[in-house]
Amino acid sequence: MAMIHEELCRSENLAQIDFAVYIKRLSAFLFEFYGANMHSIVLQITASNVMLDIDTAVPCGLIINELVCNSLKHAFSDGKSDSGKVSIELSKEFDRLVLRLSDNGIGLPEELDVSNATTLGLRLVKILANQMGASIDIRREMGTQFVFLFNPVTDGK
Repeated sequence: MAMIHEELCRSENLAQIDFAVYIKRLSAFLFEFYGANMHSIVLQITASNVMLDIDTAVPCGLIINELVCNSLKHAFSDGKSDSGKVSIELSKEFDRLVLRLSDNGIGLPEELDVSNATTLGLRLVKILANQMGASIDIRREMGTQFVFLFNPVTDGK
């Protein structure tokens, strides 16, 4: 949230931030914090220039923070992280935004029912997605992928 505040202060429009810039700063910080670069985990970011207001940026940023942290802590815990990859994609599809977060790690355990998750992190992701009015699609092929589809409050266009 402090990074969102910084981006708002840098912005010409105090009501919106360039979320692509924010994603790059946040993910770089998380990779450094977890020492992911030392473990050969690659970060791939694909984000179009999307301006988000603070009511959308904060929950979206917290979702990214939670899921990237989960990937860095758990997805590569099998010791085979020499070809690990974490991807973040933010794009516009018609009048909606799509946020995809994925990794090619070990994947979520089959017994984990994400819709009834008891872990604080996944419960928080569900609550934040609901707050944004986002649908969540979770895929478990070749790692884990979370896809959020939502209408931005405002996109600056």
